Amino acid sequence: MERTHTAEGAAWKRAAAWVASAPPLLDPAPGWTAFRGLRPEVVEAVDGEALAERCAQVPARLGRRFEQVVQALLHADPDWEVVAAGVQVFAPDGSTAGEFDLVLRHLPTDRWVHVECACKLYLGDGRSRAHSRWHGTTLSDTLEAKVQTLRRQTALSASPLGAAALAALGVDRVTAEVLLLGWFFVPFRMLGGAALPKGAHRSVPTGWWCHWDEVADVAPDGGETRWLDLGGTAGLLGGVNFPGATPLEAGAWRTSLVPGRPHWVAQLYPSDDGWIELSRGVVIA
Repeated sequence: MERTHTAEGAAWKRAAAWVASAPPLLDPAPGWTAFRGLRPEVVEAVDGEALAERCAQVPARLGRRFEQVVQALLHADPDWEVVAAGVQVFAPDGSTAGEFDLVLRHLPTDRWVHVECACKLYLGDGRSRAHSRWHGTTLSDTLEAKVQTLRRQTALSASPLGAAALAALGVDRVTAEVLLLGWFFVPFRMLGGAALPKGAHRSVPTGWWCHWDEVADVAPDGGETRWLDLGGTAGLLGGVNFPGATPLEAGAWRTSLVPGRPHWVAQLYPSDDGWIELSRGVVIA
């Protein structure tokens, strides 16, 4: 039976296209080898409807849905075999020593790869390039902390416990690589001229952030620009929440904001071919 094509399936296919072509957050990679195995040409082979169904079955969190998109791209690529995902590594006392996000086999070269995947967003003050000054959705979630975590995770496959877990899968001679994608957000008044973190890729996606009392300056009345709440960080993946959503005029959007929580938003402009995305941002609670 031919699968029905839905707006949600098309949106998740667009998300896969973004993931396949997005630059890494940091370049060069700070202490690891960057995974560059995703290929934009396989996006057409991704089943958007199946991907939409899988994403609907996991929590609506950016990281969890990003993992599903990455796996869909790899499953659609004849050069890769996904040997295992989410492999827990246990210490002799039963405690968790770590986890392998993905264990892959590159079929043309018979090469085994342990890949750590992360899709992150960080807000900065537009002045500091120090990784410790770029924060995620919590103050303890910094770019510096993530870099250190990824360094530890990539070392897992070289440890005795990690090697034993891989051997149980029939894997040896593994290389450890990192897929780190995402966005940096700077103060909206500094967009276009703000400092980004040290080592930020020259083409990294960059958005803006503002405080609650600045929304009237960000979204003044008048004009054809419209505003769309993305429904949380998971909506940043290629505008997944666009299907069925109604972009609002500036005044209506400002009125819709709920005090006490952040709002992730897309600024849109109408065209004959649909909405054109002008920017992305976050209103800080």
